[in-house]
Formats: sequence, C-alpha cells, structure tokens
Amino acid sequence: MTMLQGQCACGDVRYQAEVDHGRRRYCGCSLCRLALGEAVVVGVDLPAAAVHWREGDAVFYGAASQVRHGFCANCGSALCTVRQDGMVSLEVSTLDESAAIGVRSHIHATYRTELASWPMAQ
Repeated sequence: MTMLQGQCACGDVRYQAEVDHGRRRYCGCSLCRLALGEAVVVGVDLPAAAVHWREGDAVFYGAASQVRHGFCANCGSALCTVRQDGMVSLEVSTLDESAAIGVRSHIHATYRTELASWPMAQ
C-alpha cells in the first residue's frame, strides 16, 4: 500500500490517497483538455473511497454526465476528475511525489491534439 499526498497551488485544499494498484493514465479527450486547460491530462486512477480530503474541499464542475472535475475554489488548481463508476483520477501535477506511479494506459488517444506527446504505456 502506497500513501500519496497532494495539494492545490495555494495549499487551501490538501488530500491523501491510499493506493494499492493505482495506474497513471494519459487522456486526450476534449472535455478534459478544456476543463483542465492542458493538452494532455495525466491522472492516477483509484477508487473514490481511497481519497481523503485532509484540508479544505474541492469544488466540483459537472462537465458531462459521466465526469465531474474538482478544483480549488481559491486558486483554481485542477485536483481530480470523478467518474460515475466510483473512480477518481487525481491530477499527477498536484501530487507531492509521483515517481512511484508508472504509466499504464492511454485513453481517448485518438482525440489528442497534435501538440500533445506522451510516452507509451508500460
């Protein structure tokens, strides 16, 4: 079991997550790109029950019926995406330490922009 910790840019929202078999994935869909302002969204997928908000709470925006994006209300940092299937994808950029999580998959790769490049899954 690995304990991940992370926070938004201003520190108002902090979280920790217990990860047994987390997987890093790259998403190139337009909903994630627009909501999070990134050419490629890099997240760690895990069950929602594994994420614990230690300080503050994320504010959620329902971009589509399948997902909700979580942000800090103060600084606007994108923190996570919550899916209807009970999974959460924490944004890797908000993790204090992300080196231990290997790339496992690419989703919506056919929709990625020509500006996006990412390493292949292991």
